[in-house]
Amino acid sequence: MAHHVEDTVARPCPGSAVRIYVSRAGAVTLNGQTIRASDLREALISLRPPPSEVCLYREQIWGEPARGDEMVALSAIAASQLRIFSYTDGTFRTAWKLQ
Repeated sequence: MAHHVEDTVARPCPGSAVRIYVSRAGAVTLNGQTIRASDLREALISLRPPPSEVCLYREQIWGEPARGDEMVALSAIAASQLRIFSYTDGTFRTAWKLQ
């Protein structure tokens, strides 16, 4: 599925949010710090103050299935029950529009 610039909105990730970057290989960074995918769920629970939302950049092309550590990370993010905004890249400045 091709994305177009019209599918995006300028929306910098707010300071009250947590920034999560998930690489194709399943490597995870949480607010710029590398973390094991298996530790992400606990890390999200322990953040103080609790984040207002998740700003997520998934390097893997959306629509392609997640595997291995990538799936573990995405499951932890979903389990957090925080609102999730998906970003076009790791700068967390431009989000995909909700359809």
